[in-house]
Amino acid sequence: MFLFLNLLLTHLPQTSSIPNAKEVEDPKNYDELSHEESVKVFMDLLRDRCAPTMKWEQALQLIKNDERLKAIKGIGEQRRLFKEWINQTKVQERQEQKQRMQKVCLE
Repeated sequence: MFLFLNLLLTHLPQTSSIPNAKEVEDPKNYDELSHEESVKVFMDLLRDRCAPTMKWEQALQLIKNDERLKAIKGIGEQRRLFKEWINQTKVQERQEQKQRMQKVCLE
């Protein structure tokens, strides 16, 4: 259990990325956002609250009460974007690890 929590905490960002004020302050205007803006809000939610090692069901439990979840309509689209976020995050982590290894090898 401790190992899981430790892994979870290491994948959570230290500072939260907050979307534009208009997107957060007035949840009613999620309907007025473009698709790209809605995706950005949802991805920021995932980045703020989830870890890339989570399953969709675990992530959903963490984010179900967050207003930003309403930015993307439909559970199917939310799940698809979650999988996309996981893939992007894993690729980014591998690139960062590779860069760290190259830096160590050069020193």
